[in-house]
Parts: sequence; C-alpha cells; structure tokens
Amino acid sequence: MGIIFPFFANIFINSYKSQIYFYLFVSGCVFAGITVGFLSFIIGKISIIKEVKNLSEQMKVLSNGSGTLDVILDVKGEDEIAEMSINFNRFIKKLSEIISEISSYSNKVSNYSDEVSLQMINIADNSLKQLEKKIL
Repeated sequence: MGIIFPFFANIFINSYKSQIYFYLFVSGCVFAGITVGFLSFIIGKISIIKEVKNLSEQMKVLSNGSGTLDVILDVKGEDEIAEMSINFNRFIKKLSEIISEISSYSNKVSNYSDEVSLQMINIADNSLKQLEKKIL
C-alpha cells in the first residue's frame, strides 16, 4: 500500500488538471477497492470455512464414534471459532467427568447390590434352618 500511495497521490493532484487523470484515478481507486475486497473475502472465506469444517468433522466423529470422549479440537487463533473450539473442549471434558462419576456411582451401586443380595441369601438360609429346627 505504501508503494502505491505516492503514485495515486500524484494522480489525484493531477486529476484536477485533466479529465483523463481524473477518470484514471477514479477507476484505479475502484479497481483497488474491488481487489482488496475480493482478496479479503477469499482469505476470510477460506480460513473460516476451514475451521468450521474441522469443527464439524470433529463433532461428526464424536456423534458417530464408539462413545469415547477423547475428541479434542485444535485451537488456533483468538477468534470466535477458536472460542467455540475452546468451549467445545471444555464441554467434552466436563461431560467425560460426569460420565466417569456416573460410572463410579454405578459400580458402587452394583457392589452394594451384590452385598445386599448375599445378605438376603444368608437371611433366607438362616430362616430355612430355623424353620427346619421348629419342624423337627
């Protein structure tokens, strides 16, 4: 931009002297604006679409996966997509912690159930023994 500015400044100053310079200046400005806008659009589109596709693919892997929550998104930059990736990673971590906690409680309940079951079997056996003693 610094190289082009003196050229356009000279044309702008000379545009008041001649109508050809004025049209050249205006068309150059319009062309430069369109070029910068188009390049900005292409670069933005490529970078945004790439990150959104990555996020989408990781979510697809998670939804179609074996149920393991080991998906971690790479965080690049500090834009909204990076923030969304950070929040997604936090969500997966929290969900994994919750599932781990539920699994732990489930194992405890299963162990308690086994203990209660054994106690019930002992109670039934003792009841049968007492019943046999009364009958004999």
